[in-house]
Amino acid sequence: MSKNTIIIIDDEPSIRQNLKHQLKLIQPNVQIVAEANNVEESLAILQEYEAEIVFLDIEMPDGTGFDLLKKCQNFKSKLIFITAHNDYAVQAFKVCALDYLLKPIDLEELEIALEKANDQLHKENTQFKINTFLDNIADTNLKQKKIVLKTSESIEVVTISDIVRLESSNNYTSFYLKNGHNILISKTLKDYEDILEGYGFFRIHQSHLVNMIFFQKYEKKDGGLVVLKDGTMLPLSSRKKDAFLKVLESL
Repeated sequence: MSKNTIIIIDDEPSIRQNLKHQLKLIQPNVQIVAEANNVEESLAILQEYEAEIVFLDIEMPDGTGFDLLKKCQNFKSKLIFITAHNDYAVQAFKVCALDYLLKPIDLEELEIALEKANDQLHKENTQFKINTFLDNIADTNLKQKKIVLKTSESIEVVTISDIVRLESSNNYTSFYLKNGHNILISKTLKDYEDILEGYGFFRIHQSHLVNMIFFQKYEKKDGGLVVLKDGTMLPLSSRKKDAFLKVLESL
């Protein structure tokens, strides 16, 4: 792994010290170019220093990491959030393809996050993801939430409520949108099941995840078929049947 330049933003000295120690274990020649413990100080540091990776805490004495991001322009560093809370914000990170680490920071998870950040250096527009993330946490309407999808050729932002269904093929997932557009992503369906479970999606089969707002009817023939509003007919797994019928009762 090549040498990284890093900025650490966290209001707890013990967290910063421990993170520096862990980084040195993973990458002995890592360079910590600056540290900060609040929003105001962080803004000044980000304007003065450049780093490949920024570790950013959420809760700070004078605001949040989100407040800091709103004040930043053209954020070029790879961003890794660090948080003590596994809450709504973590779901927002996943939807926008932003990395995060839960406190206390696990060494193995830190190493994975660093490897991912290094792989993405100079390949992606971090500000693009940040803007989508900030829009999501500012908007309480689930129907307006957006997800960042990275294909082999582009990065697209899609409104979650416009996704009709997802279909897996080995380690790839196809997104089918209500406008007829399809997007192929090199991630598994399981990755997106975890992300979209809180947005009204249900996995009816090993290969199919559907947005229940597009559900039309359930047919008992052929072991069970789920029919969507666009006429698509999909198989219902026998082991998913009971859970699916309970979902239908709640609609």
